[in-house]
Amino acid sequence: MSIHVEPGDCIIGKRLVYEARKVSSPSLIRKGGRHRGLRGKLYDAKCWIERPIEKA
Repeated sequence: MSIHVEPGDCIIGKRLVYEARKVSSPSLIRKGGRHRGLRGKLYDAKCWIERPIEKA
């Protein structure tokens, strides 16, 4: 299992789980077309993939 600790490292998954000391309030962003998403910051956090993206 790899651990990403550099600025700009990315984790992609269908469902991510996190533990954090502090969470900023989320802001609404555009994902494409009419689809919207949320973006926020986690402080002193650890994340892992609970459900990976299915490759077709």
